[in-house]
Order: sequence, then structure tokens, then C-alpha cells
Amino acid sequence: MKKIVLMLSCAAMISFVACEKKNDEATVTRKELRDYVDSVKKADAEYSDTYWANVEAGYQTKAVKAEAAAANDEEEKKKVQEAKSDFEAYKAKYTEEYQKKKDEEVYAKKKAFRDALFGEGKIGADISFAWVDAKNIRGVYENFVNVVDANKDNYSREDWDEIKVLYEALDTRKNEVEKELATKDNMAIAKQKVRFVAIKAANRPGAKAEENSDAKEMDKQ
Repeated sequence: MKKIVLMLSCAAMISFVACEKKNDEATVTRKELRDYVDSVKKADAEYSDTYWANVEAGYQTKAVKAEAAAANDEEEKKKVQEAKSDFEAYKAKYTEEYQKKKDEEVYAKKKAFRDALFGEGKIGADISFAWVDAKNIRGVYENFVNVVDANKDNYSREDWDEIKVLYEALDTRKNEVEKELATKDNMAIAKQKVRFVAIKAANRPGAKAEENSDAKEMDKQ
């Protein structure tokens, strides 16, 4: 009987020790996760894709480990979830601010780009050319092509895509005011259009394939 009692006591002690060890592991891993989340928030570093990829990788490793250790401990499980929720809330705020800053930078770059081609504040987000009329359209074309020519070696593929969009919008406006154009202005614009097509074909990546299409459009005008 004494042996049975002793065996049961040992089993209970082993179970208790194992349980204590598991609880300790849950607490330790949860604290590691909590400390990591707090350190990320405290750092509040300048956003970059590389930085956030490293942060996310570190977080995922600690979160998985903490969740596994707290699987049978409701109290620790609750605290792990609190740390995870805190991280996700910070991540949402962080990425929202980053996106806002990125959008502002893109807008500022695009505005400066358009200002150089058409003048300060002339082209907004709607790419409206309502301000262009039969009296000033010749000068608009000339300035546009002159600026493109002067900066052709510095443009990226994205820049050329933007130029193409703006050029087509300007052409649409020309069609709208063409009946009011003086013959000499129409001829001068035609020369600028030929000049632009040549510049684009020689400098825009992939533009050669569009050259024939542009030439056909020129013939129609």
C-alpha cells in the first residue's frame, strides 16, 4: 500500500513539475513577445519595406512560439492575444502613415513634373486642359516639347508613361479647339508633334513599337 501511495505521490509531483515548467515557458515566451512588441513601438523607426519585413519576421516567430506555449493556459493565452492585438493596431497605424507619406511624395513629384511641362498649377489630378484655347495652344505644345527634349536623357520608363498620358490629353484638347486655330498655328503644332514623336521613339524604352501607330495618327490630323 505504501508503494502505491509513494508511486501516486511521485506521479503527482512529476505532473506538477511538468505543469510548472510548461507555465514558466508560457510566461517567458509571452513576455518575450510583449517586450518585442513594445520595443518595435518604442523604436518607431522610419518606414522601409526591408525594415518592416524584418519586424514582421521577428514578430511572427515570437507570436507562434508564445501561442504554442500558452495553448493550455487560458490566462497566458489571453495575454498573448493582447500583445498580438497591440502589434496589429500599431502595424495598421504605422503602415497608414507610411502610405500617406508615400502618396504625398508621389503627388509632389508628379506635380513638379507636370508644372515643368505646362506651368505652375496648370494640370491637376483630373488632367484637365480646359485652360488651353486656340490662342495659347501653340505655346503650350512648344513648351511641352522643349522641356521633354531638354530632359529626355533623365526620364524613367514611368516618366515616359506619364508624358504619353499628358500628350494624349493635350491632343484631345487640340481636337476640341482646332476649328478656331489659325492655319500658321496649326502648322506649327504639327511640326512640334512630329518632333515629339521622334524624341519619344529615340528615348522611351519600348517606344519603337509605337512609332508606326503614332505616325498613322499624325496622318489623320
